[in-house]
Amino acid sequence: MMKKLIAIITLFSITSFVLLAQRNIEDVLYLKNGSIIRGSIVELVPDSTLKIEIAGGSLLVYKASEIRLIAKEEKAKKEKQKSIITNSHGFRFGMEGGWVVGSGDNENKSPLSLHMQGFYHFLPASALGIGAGLEFFNTTQAPLYLDLRHYFNQRYYAPFLFVQGGYLFPVGPEHDVVSGYKSKGKTSFMVNPGLGFMFPLSERSELTISISYRYQEVKSTIEDYYKPNYEIVEKMNRINFKVGLQLH
Repeated sequence: MMKKLIAIITLFSITSFVLLAQRNIEDVLYLKNGSIIRGSIVELVPDSTLKIEIAGGSLLVYKASEIRLIAKEEKAKKEKQKSIITNSHGFRFGMEGGWVVGSGDNENKSPLSLHMQGFYHFLPASALGIGAGLEFFNTTQAPLYLDLRHYFNQRYYAPFLFVQGGYLFPVGPEHDVVSGYKSKGKTSFMVNPGLGFMFPLSERSELTISISYRYQEVKSTIEDYYKPNYEIVEKMNRINFKVGLQLH
């Protein structure tokens, strides 16, 4: 009796292992154009056509002349981490908002910063963009800059390094410094290297969070009622915190 029980258990174990192994095997087509199709072959007509059912239940039909190789392989393990950086070139549109916190003789110690950006991915993990926005210092400024960034990951989160460089254009009105003096902003420059992280929200959108070091020179002309006008240069070293959204 014991021998029969052992034999039954052994047979059941072997059968279960074989069934499990079969469940982990799928048909793979290697096409001559370089594509790889995974699924289950449902119909094969020699020297004519082949039908394969892919994930989701769709049926694809290929001519024999399109197929380079047919194989059976272990199913690729599903990544828990979702790819968010495409392997092709393309444009992305971004929006960011945050604060520029730090030094500088500015009445607004943490001015609000709102930016819009456009990127072109010239490599799978590198992008060049142009950005513009508004920053609410004593005199409202409109930055216009180039943005170069590189991503180090193509999974659920993507850390990236970036550097921005460009000019700040004053767009606000003159304002009184003290009685008898008015300050008028002038075009100045800025550089802003930093580190960020990207997280997926959907197949076509990502959340970005970044921190960067901002160096800028804010130039102003002081209009003095009692003596000739003169220029002052305010050098700022600030930390820039931003949260953004990218669409593609």
